[in-house]
Amino acid sequence: MKNNFSFRVKKENGLRYTANVSVELEDKGKGQVFSAMADVGNGGRFEIGGQCLDTIKQEYIFMKDSDKVIFDEIFYLWSNYHLNGMNAGTRRQSDAIANGYDEWYSNKTGEARRGMDYVLQCEFLKSLDLYEDKEYLVENENGEMVPYVYGTKWLYREIPETDLVRIKALFE
Repeated sequence: MKNNFSFRVKKENGLRYTANVSVELEDKGKGQVFSAMADVGNGGRFEIGGQCLDTIKQEYIFMKDSDKVIFDEIFYLWSNYHLNGMNAGTRRQSDAIANGYDEWYSNKTGEARRGMDYVLQCEFLKSLDLYEDKEYLVENENGEMVPYVYGTKWLYREIPETDLVRIKALFE
């Protein structure tokens, strides 16, 4: 299923734009996978595009309250489930990165984090003994169950039924 939304937005300086948001829900065999992307432009002038919903939320003002309500719903679902079939880490690994990587990175480098660095993420997880998640076992090429090593597969995360209902409502 696919759907597109167009919202009239503006910046604080008064310049007006159109924000186009595309959402998609596909059955990928393991379960439903949600994705969303957007672009913002003005009369053929492209401003931003791709995975920019967070930038739209931070930098643009919605001209209609009803559009903001719809966008906020899409934003919540995007921030929680976008490409839920492509996770480099288990829930424990991802939660550790979300809750401690920035501080660890800052302490290690003396700088604020800019982007994600896979090698440093692995180093961070090793410092927590989570690089191999011993609570999440996967089958190796010999048929043995072994701890999952961060980044070695794309892991699927199921969307809870309550939020799946919310996603499906975007296509009605």
